Amino acid sequence: MTTTSGRRPARSFVRNGALAIMITTGVWGASPARAGKLTCLTGTDPSVANDAYQIALTRGVIQFFGCPCSDFDGSPGKTSADYVKCVKQYVDGFVHDGQLRSQCKSTVLKESKATTCGWSQSQDKVTCVKKTAGGKVSCAIKPRSLCADKPGKFTQLACAPVTEACVDAADTNGDGRIGSGDSGACAAAVCGNGVREFLDQCDPPDAPCAAGNVCTQSCYCAAPTKTPTATLRPGQPTNTPAPPPSDTPTRTPIPGAPTSTPTRTLVPGAPTNTPTRTFTPVPRFVDNGDGTITDNQTGLMWEKKDQSGGLDDVNNYYLWAGDCSDGSGLCQPDGFAASLCASQTGGALGCLPCASPATCNAHGYTTIWHWLGQLRVAGLGGHSDWRLPTSAGWSGYPTGQAAELETILDTSAPGCGSPPYPPCVPAAFNMSCTPGCSVTGCSCTVPFYYWSASSVSAGPDGAWVVHFGTGYVHDFNGKTDFGYVRAVR
Repeated sequence: MTTTSGRRPARSFVRNGALAIMITTGVWGASPARAGKLTCLTGTDPSVANDAYQIALTRGVIQFFGCPCSDFDGSPGKTSADYVKCVKQYVDGFVHDGQLRSQCKSTVLKESKATTCGWSQSQDKVTCVKKTAGGKVSCAIKPRSLCADKPGKFTQLACAPVTEACVDAADTNGDGRIGSGDSGACAAAVCGNGVREFLDQCDPPDAPCAAGNVCTQSCYCAAPTKTPTATLRPGQPTNTPAPPPSDTPTRTPIPGAPTSTPTRTLVPGAPTNTPTRTFTPVPRFVDNGDGTITDNQTGLMWEKKDQSGGLDDVNNYYLWAGDCSDGSGLCQPDGFAASLCASQTGGALGCLPCASPATCNAHGYTTIWHWLGQLRVAGLGGHSDWRLPTSAGWSGYPTGQAAELETILDTSAPGCGSPPYPPCVPAAFNMSCTPGCSVTGCSCTVPFYYWSASSVSAGPDGAWVVHFGTGYVHDFNGKTDFGYVRAVR
């Protein structure tokens, strides 16, 4: 059976592939529904403790496998109503199979309605966070022009365009809900409000970009796009001249003349060589001048690293996951990070947000998934679909995923694997890396472990890494250890 949108219903879907593994191994960790009137995310019933994780995982799996927001652009059959209908089909299946408590079904559906999915760009819909004078916080999808303050009554903020769902935009305390515990600010930076916030590299008129860089529409510092312009001399006509006549004369055939092409006979001893044409080879790695590098062999685009102190600083290191303060397991610090983790990994160990009142302890740092959310909001290179690279693992312990992180490992790089261990990467990823340099003038790699999105199947509390100093792929035993990260799209 197929749905009206051509997708397989959730009941059939969750019995196949990665989700079947999650169900049979108990990764999802669902709790059976109980009799009586229960609520989602709140209450004293023990089942509530797992609601935030179930919802984040449900949303992530739907976004990654079932109903990607990018598939719903507002055209016929791809409207906001079509998006909600698509989500409902999957939610029904998850509830039926016990992977989501029935009490949380309406919560997920309500969240799917409060997204920018299914609205055309021309409608300019945004996640609009509202806070009344009495402190009540809410969020709605509105045209940008209507997301404005009403002095004395309420304030409104239009959150970053890549924040598709209200719950991600307004849930500043990470409890999976929008309410009195939230601040009324955007959980993501507000690009374009003239204030340089914690995720903004710049925000006109407060635009502290390095010399030669400009502040882009996504509040990210990048090299300007150079478009050649022609300067007219005084009195020069502005019309476009007609193309010059062809150098090839037109021949008028003589009546009765033969139409065959004469055969050319070589004189004995004449050279028979044909002039050769020289082609300039296209380099494999191309620096796009906006903080990204394109690999023409794999088609992947990579984040560049610098030493400017921002999101792309090569010296920043992260945990794959934190650990809950009550000792209940690995975790992500907020719902947005949990959703990104769940969507790319299918719900790997460590995508779980802690059950309140426990908090996710990242030991003074943050996780790679929280950082990824920041990078998406910043819009590096004008893109908001950045993700973490996968790894194929070892030959004896394959992950079943593509060897993406390994594609920028170059063991033939000068000095690779020997003291003082220079980075084992192509030259495009290790160039002019000096203190304070920006992505437009340098490219950096630390000769150490870089995280992949791929968990170790034999021990899911670990993840695969690539060591860019020794040139080896490793199974890192702990997701709460420190490593570096580079995004890809």
